[in-house]
Amino acid sequence: MTDPSVPAYVPSINTPGGVPSAPSANSAHSTAPQPYLFSMHTQPVMSAGKYLSKNGVYITGWNVSEYSGVPAGGIKHGSFFNNFAGIGLDLDMQRIAHIPGAKIHFLADDVAGQGRAGGATGSSWGFVSYYGNHNGFQVREFTWDQALFNNRLFILAGRSMPKGGEFDGSELYCMFPSFLCSVPTTLTVNGSMPSFVTSSWGTRFLYKPTEKTYIKTGIWEAEPWLKASNHNSWPGPDWGFDKAEGEYIPTEAGYRTNFTNDLYPRAYDLGFVYDTASYSDPLYNNHGQSRPLYGGTAMNRRGRTQLYLQAQQMIWKPDEQGTRGLILFGAANLMTSGNAAIKDGFVAGLFDWGPFASRPRDYFGLV
Repeated sequence: MTDPSVPAYVPSINTPGGVPSAPSANSAHSTAPQPYLFSMHTQPVMSAGKYLSKNGVYITGWNVSEYSGVPAGGIKHGSFFNNFAGIGLDLDMQRIAHIPGAKIHFLADDVAGQGRAGGATGSSWGFVSYYGNHNGFQVREFTWDQALFNNRLFILAGRSMPKGGEFDGSELYCMFPSFLCSVPTTLTVNGSMPSFVTSSWGTRFLYKPTEKTYIKTGIWEAEPWLKASNHNSWPGPDWGFDKAEGEYIPTEAGYRTNFTNDLYPRAYDLGFVYDTASYSDPLYNNHGQSRPLYGGTAMNRRGRTQLYLQAQQMIWKPDEQGTRGLILFGAANLMTSGNAAIKDGFVAGLFDWGPFASRPRDYFGLV
């Protein structure tokens, strides 16, 4: 219930439980045997997992390694390696300490390798699926998650990051990992908050007036220093408030359905971001002149605002009761005050989940 405003079109890649639907052998969330190289679904592992979950303890983790090479063309030839790993723990405090509606989330991640191929290809764009601001091992989340008033109000407080899809996000975006994951590029580039692999102190409030509607807002410590190489956030020197340079305050209201309450799931939302941190103006120097023409030191400015809109809709299904189908989606990010590297950004795409009945887990996407 505290997941970001995503319509749950695809199996979740970042939260337990996946899509709330009725899986079958022929659905997009197939229960048929899968061709894994190996499986941890052995009796000892399953027994240990059941014992932990019975006592309110849930373990999560992953490791993604990628090797890339430039064998021809570009500026020079070479190979690159990138690794992204995470390990986490979720604690159900209702079972552990009899605190109704309470959970503790902990997640640490490690980024290593080269996430930009500019030295070889000449491109400044990312070329790997996962990359943060820098190499480093840090706490990604350490929060208390409290549900109140019969699961209408949720308060998340501690170390977290709003750019991981919590605001202006969609799980569809992470199906295009080297380009869009997990929020539109404009939100990633414009603003004082660093990459999603880091975290700072913050609090988020989520209110659900109805099953399908929500309003949420939050305030985070804007800490650009987190972009520094390997800031050792374990907990590290950034766990104080002395490096804060402002506040990052996003607000979002939306309508969201999933396969349990809508044959054709959809999600629409409107959001606004107020960023009070100081930043270097990308256009003007400290004399108010154009930096491309006259050079000089960038003008120091404070405060930026951004408006965003998102829309996603499943428009066609081969089986009305199934979960395979075609989805249209789009987003717009508009800077409403302050100067930024990207004034306005737009996203448009389509996604076909399970295009062939015989291969229900395949997908085709264009963005």
